[in-house]
Amino acid sequence: MDTVPIAFCQHLCDILLWKDSGLLSLSEVDKLSGNFGKCARFASHRTAQFFAYKMESETVYYRRRKLETPEEINAVPKKFVRFVWITLHNEEDQNVCRALVKRFPYAFFTFWLQSPSITEAWVNFVCSLKKPASIEIWEGLDSHAASLFQKIIAHGKITELKMIEDIAKDGTLELLKSILCQDQFKELTIFSLSDNESWKSDVISELLQFWSENSEKFRGKSLLLKNNCKGGVEQLQDFVLRRAASRPTDVSGLQEAMEEDPGTLAEPWKNTVVHENLQMALEVCSKEECDSINKYYRYHHTQFAKPSCVYKYEEGEGEERRRLYISFDCAGYTERYRRCKLPASPSGNKDAGLMRSTDLLHVLFA
Repeated sequence: MDTVPIAFCQHLCDILLWKDSGLLSLSEVDKLSGNFGKCARFASHRTAQFFAYKMESETVYYRRRKLETPEEINAVPKKFVRFVWITLHNEEDQNVCRALVKRFPYAFFTFWLQSPSITEAWVNFVCSLKKPASIEIWEGLDSHAASLFQKIIAHGKITELKMIEDIAKDGTLELLKSILCQDQFKELTIFSLSDNESWKSDVISELLQFWSENSEKFRGKSLLLKNNCKGGVEQLQDFVLRRAASRPTDVSGLQEAMEEDPGTLAEPWKNTVVHENLQMALEVCSKEECDSINKYYRYHHTQFAKPSCVYKYEEGEGEERRRLYISFDCAGYTERYRRCKLPASPSGNKDAGLMRSTDLLHVLFA
């Protein structure tokens, strides 16, 4: 790589940083020797992250330091600010977004929507961005806002979307189905703010059923479940077991028990049966297959404190064959914040029963 001009290496690092999850891309490249590795290490170490909260507070993380004063923030070269997060609580917050985009022209933007309404001016602004952004929805959108949000989707301006699970239903669910069929879209995250409440939506069941009918459009996209995942995990498990039970060589015992009377199984015994049948319905991926999906789909970009192995569920025949690659964090509560993050791999934990207690689960559609 030393024969490659440094200017070319720097330009390629800029391209990687422009992409979503750019730091993770560079973390793989900076392991290389020569000029390319040096440029990648330099870029990743100097990349800054900017947070704007209620437009009253600004924070920059730069070279492992937290900067909060205007003098410190303004001293950071603008070309090093590559990731910007903006919280939007009202129309005034939405109106100043354009100024921040001009201020940080090299950055990838994430907008946190914490209001049920959005303005047409802000929607037009997002549609005018040079590249897609990431959006997080923390509160249910009213009917007018949902209609405006559809315009952003129609313009293909979202590459990542995060949403609270209890608002992912009805019209909002249809928005999710629409965006998952777009080429530029990469990742949907569904999360719960409550530590112990049951999920209020069937969003995972609905999306998996939609995937089974439109798998080609989903290929290469990711679904993440975060925080209190139990409700979403149960929907995923139920989908896999019901579909697998319809195949003559796969699991059918649980299906029969569920059809007869779900109450006939005590909770501990039902969990045991689900665990055993999941082990039968899911296949542990080999190192070769893990390397392949990482090569084509950047699977290693999702990392865990204590990773599981990579499980595969597949169905269909020939060109209709479709797959789900599933991995999750097996770390206990105290372990989640102490360990360094690692990708799922063949050497990861092979106890599928831990899936129900995870706070992070990744599904790759392939």
